[in-house]
Amino acid sequence: MYKNGKNILIIDDEFLALSYMKDMVEDSIKKIPSLSDYEVFGVTTYQNFMATLQENLPNIIFLDVQMPKKNGLEIAKEIRENYKKIGYSSEKLPIIIFATAFENYGYQAFKVNAYDYLLKPISEEMIDDVLNSLINEYNILNVQEEEKITVFTAGVHIDIPISDVLYFTADSKSVSVVTKTKTFTIHETLINLEEKYLNFVKIHRAFLVNPKYISKVYKVDGNMFVQIKEHDKELPVSRRQKQDLEKKLDYKSIE
Repeated sequence: MYKNGKNILIIDDEFLALSYMKDMVEDSIKKIPSLSDYEVFGVTTYQNFMATLQENLPNIIFLDVQMPKKNGLEIAKEIRENYKKIGYSSEKLPIIIFATAFENYGYQAFKVNAYDYLLKPISEEMIDDVLNSLINEYNILNVQEEEKITVFTAGVHIDIPISDVLYFTADSKSVSVVTKTKTFTIHETLINLEEKYLNFVKIHRAFLVNPKYISKVYKVDGNMFVQIKEHDKELPVSRRQKQDLEKKLDYKSIE
């Protein structure tokens, strides 16, 4: 199952503090309809934080400032500088909230584009306030404008929701946008589309697939294929793209 970012990640090197913070965040989001289906992850180390970050692409991150080796400010800077490698797009960066026992981190938090910082000891009321403020100010967790791709057909430009795209396919001359009902040709490269639509998975040099439409992954005579939902097409998976496919689909193994 592809991770869609509907989760919250917390890092604190003190286990008891982390457990307490995680419980408060979980209680807080139950009161907020747009966050009530979010999952909350908690980690105590930088290594586990980066692994969980890349696997789940959380929308919201609570960072403890005082951390060993790399502090929260350095981690935030790393996320901002390497967001593409991690899996984010420039339009959908994570919202960072710092937790600290010191008041003099406001300016430094601003420098790494943090949304806010909470002074310890942190209460559930403080978490309620910052999450509600975040939603009211940005409206990014309540209603997100659906991303679209523009195609030219019958003499006019039309916008297709990217969620309606089954896959992109390229030949030597053009790229096609394949939906459930129709196929459109666009003047674009598969490389650019792969960089723009980070949730899509490249299964072959000629195919970039929306993972939510993959219904089956199987092998025939040693060759791997994917079956596309609501479509009678089976697409080949190259050996070099197998790892990316498994990562995007969160598969442990594929028969």
